[in-house]
Amino acid sequence: MYGLPLIVILILLGGFIAYLGDRVGMRVGRQRLTLFGLRPKHTSVIITIATGILIVAASLAVLSIASEEVRTALFRMREIQEALATTRLQYEGVVEELARQRAELERTQAQRDAATQELAVVEERLQRIGTEYEQAVAALQEAQENLEFTQQRVSNLQQIGEELQRRIEEMQGRIAEMEAEIEVLETQIRAANLQLDIVRGGELAFQAGDIVLAEVIEGGAPQPEIEEKLLALLERADLLAVQRGARLPGAQPPTALQLPDGVFEGAALILAGSSQR
Repeated sequence: MYGLPLIVILILLGGFIAYLGDRVGMRVGRQRLTLFGLRPKHTSVIITIATGILIVAASLAVLSIASEEVRTALFRMREIQEALATTRLQYEGVVEELARQRAELERTQAQRDAATQELAVVEERLQRIGTEYEQAVAALQEAQENLEFTQQRVSNLQQIGEELQRRIEEMQGRIAEMEAEIEVLETQIRAANLQLDIVRGGELAFQAGDIVLAEVIEGGAPQPEIEEKLLALLERADLLAVQRGARLPGAQPPTALQLPDGVFEGAALILAGSSQR
């Protein structure tokens, strides 16, 4: 029962209780009754207060009987307030969590946007790298072909170089042989010219194969000592040849002996190393 009927009942109930209170007050006043030893005037005031309290109590009773919400508000208000406070705290927590979730969502969206941009950059870079890779593969193949061609040319050039080196070595050997032959021929020419000059200058003091001076030199000594002994032997032989009338044309002082180049040093080297054989 709600609305207008409930209001009518409360008005009628309040009026009835007020009427009863007035009747009781009039009776108390006429008979000059007292409560708790108070004066009739004070007793009348108490009855009026009690009547008001009764009106309020009756109104609350009727409202409680008629409405569950009123009963809940009257008898479970503290519990409702505690639940409301808890609910409010939960609501605030939910609001804060919602704010955090929204902030997290915004950060996530920002990260997603950044990741999307980075992905686009990476894809572009990957495409560029793919193109560069293909170009590098093509360049590598071309370089390999060039390398094979170059290696083939190098191999051919090496063969040609080896052949040329072999020919150079052969020519160097022939040149060395020819130089040795030239030296021998030059020595022979000088000896022949010397003999010719001697023949032209007068009578022969010695003939080919004659021994001018013979001495024994022991080998195995140091080479400087051997050279000194050979030089002394040659000086004595030259002096003996000059005394017997042999001399080189135009030689001053008079000299009769002339050795080809390298003969003196070769003889000294042979005598110095004879003890090691």
